[in-house]
Amino acid sequence: MEQATTYYYLFPLVLALLLPLVLLSKLKNKRCGGVDDEKKVRLPPGPWQLPVIGSLHHLIGKPLVHRALADLARRLDDAPLIYLKLGEVPLVVATSSDAAREVLRTHDAALATRPQSPTMKIMTEDGHGLVFAPYGATWRQLRKDLFSAGSETSATTLQWAMSELMRNSDVMKRAQDELRNNLKGKPKVTEDDLAQMKYLKLVIKETLRLHPPAPLLIPRESMESCNILGYHVPKGTTVLVNAWAIARDPKYWEHAEEFKPERFESGTIDFKGMDYEYIPFGAGRRICPGMAFALSNMELVLAALLYHFDWKLTAGLKPSELDMIEEMGITVRKKNDLYLHPIVRVPPQST
Repeated sequence: MEQATTYYYLFPLVLALLLPLVLLSKLKNKRCGGVDDEKKVRLPPGPWQLPVIGSLHHLIGKPLVHRALADLARRLDDAPLIYLKLGEVPLVVATSSDAAREVLRTHDAALATRPQSPTMKIMTEDGHGLVFAPYGATWRQLRKDLFSAGSETSATTLQWAMSELMRNSDVMKRAQDELRNNLKGKPKVTEDDLAQMKYLKLVIKETLRLHPPAPLLIPRESMESCNILGYHVPKGTTVLVNAWAIARDPKYWEHAEEFKPERFESGTIDFKGMDYEYIPFGAGRRICPGMAFALSNMELVLAALLYHFDWKLTAGLKPSELDMIEEMGITVRKKNDLYLHPIVRVPPQST
C-alpha cells in the first residue's frame, strides 16, 4: 500500500519533468521545419523513436555499433537504407551495395563533407585534419597528408590477418609456400618482390573484407537534400555506409562468414571504390587517402613475418578457440591482443 502511494505521488512529478522536454523538442522541430517536413516526405524506414532521445535507446549497451546497425536493418526486412534520430541529429545508414553506390558515387558531391560536431572538433583540432576536414579548398590542400591515414589501418589489419591465418592453417601454408618458393633463399623481402606475391595480396583482400578497419567508413553529411533509392535525405543529415554489413551479406558473397582468399582469384572485384559490395577504404572523392600507403605497408610487413618465421599458438590453444572478439576504437581492432610463438626460419641460400 505504501509503495503504491509513493508511485501515485511520483508519477505526476516525473510527468512534470518530462513534459517540458517533450514540448521543447516539438517546438524546436516545428521552428526548424523538422517533424512537419518529415511527415511530408518519404524517409527511409527506421526503428521506433522516443521523445528527446530519438533512436538512441536502440544502440545503448551495444558498443559494436556496426553490428547493432546491421541487426536493425535485418529487423526492418533487410532495408537497404535506414533512418534514425540520435537525439536531434538525423542519421541515415546505407546497408546494401546499391545504397552504397548511391551515397558514394551518384550523390558523392552532395555528401562529400564531414559532420562538424563539437566532439569531432575536439578530437580533430577543430576539424583541421585531412580525414575530417569539411569539403572545400582546405581539404584539397590537406590531401598530401597521407601518413597518419594509413598507419592505424595497417596495424589493425595485420593483427586480423595473422589471427585469420592462425585459424586457417591451409591458407597460412599456401601463403608461406608462395613466398619461400619465389624468394629462393633471399636474405630479406623487398618491395620489388611483392609483385610476385599474388596469394599474399588475396589474403589481405579477404582480411579487409571480413575486418574493415572502419566498418562504418567515415561519416558524411548531406550539404543539400537528395533522393537515395526513392527515399528523401534532408540537408544536414549524417550519412553512414555500413561496409562491414555489406561485405558479409550472403546476397553478394558465397560463404560470407568464412575466410577464403581464393574468392578474389578472378580479379573481378577490387577495393579501389568501383565495386560497392567491397569498399573497405570507401569510395568517391572522400576515399581513404592513405589506401596506397596502407596496402604497401601491410604487404611488406606480412610478407616478412611469413617468410622469416613459422608461428605457433600458445600451449593448449586450438585454432578454432582463438579469440576474435572486436573492440571499437579509432578502428575496430581485436579486443584481446594476439600472442604467438615465433620460430625463426633461416632461408636456405640459393646456389
